[in-house]
Amino acid sequence: MRLNSLFAFTLLSSLLLFSSCKPAIDECGECFAKKFNNAIRIVDIAKKNGVEVQKDGYTLHEVYFSCTIEFIEDYNIKSPVFGVFESFAKGDRLEIENAHAQFIKTDNGWLCNDADYNAMKGVYYIDPKGNRVESDEYHKRKAEEEARRPRNYTGWIDNYMQHAALKLRVIDTKLTGTLYNKSTHQAIVVHGYVNRDNSWHINIGSNLYLKGDVLNNNLEGVCFQGSAKIGKYSFREVSLEWEQTKALDAPHETNTEEQAPPASYAEAKDTTIYFYVTTEKAYFYDQPNATTIKKAYLIKGERIKMVKEADSFVYTEFTNAKGIVTKGWLLESNLSL
Repeated sequence: MRLNSLFAFTLLSSLLLFSSCKPAIDECGECFAKKFNNAIRIVDIAKKNGVEVQKDGYTLHEVYFSCTIEFIEDYNIKSPVFGVFESFAKGDRLEIENAHAQFIKTDNGWLCNDADYNAMKGVYYIDPKGNRVESDEYHKRKAEEEARRPRNYTGWIDNYMQHAALKLRVIDTKLTGTLYNKSTHQAIVVHGYVNRDNSWHINIGSNLYLKGDVLNNNLEGVCFQGSAKIGKYSFREVSLEWEQTKALDAPHETNTEEQAPPASYAEAKDTTIYFYVTTEKAYFYDQPNATTIKKAYLIKGERIKMVKEADSFVYTEFTNAKGIVTKGWLLESNLSL
């Protein structure tokens, strides 16, 4: 009789214990990680409150907590506020003050049903020193860090027989490249700069240089010998280490010579081509076409900067002493270096 009574008491105690059991805080962390497709790990977590509710015949338990998470892989998540994707890199940490997990009661215990957090309030980024950083400041730092990240490019040059197969590396505003000389079978290290407007200059030497712009993460531009265009070039970004990045068509990178880098950013900018007006009057044209002549003109001795050229015309934007800007094309035959 005593055994039966003891068995009944134990069974009743177990049922009461199960019925009053709540989701453990570790289960909240596991449930929250699922929201990020398990691309995070829970660094720490603390329960703030919880409530059990009945809804549509189900028993639900809502748990409110704060946590710190770390991304264990690169991950994009759609913002619940703005509906845009936000990118996180492996190692990024977030401190979240208002997180929430919902569990549904089943015969086998509590089952994770949903998890979320308040993205508008109480979300902080944690910098490498462990300090809280507001979202705007954090993204500003990440953008600056991304700008300093070495980026490698490889490509080829068309219609330019002596040199070929550049590979380029960009770090912040400095550019270093390897240029393969077909005639000497040597690789030459060249230097250049990235301007604030995303234009690029690479000095090769002997009045020879490349210049261009970034287009869709590719490097596109033209090779100049003095003021003459002698070839086009195109480079694509590659996700390889610098040592693994191979210049296309270059059989070897031995016997490397190094060209001295420009002494300053200003020196690199001085590779821009300037012309002087050599005729009494050099008229502007709307297009690189002789039928589009304008009334405006420059007089002999004026100095202009070449922006681009086409069909024996040079495009410039000239500012006179009064600050008036005149834009248009000039006949190259009216100009001299």
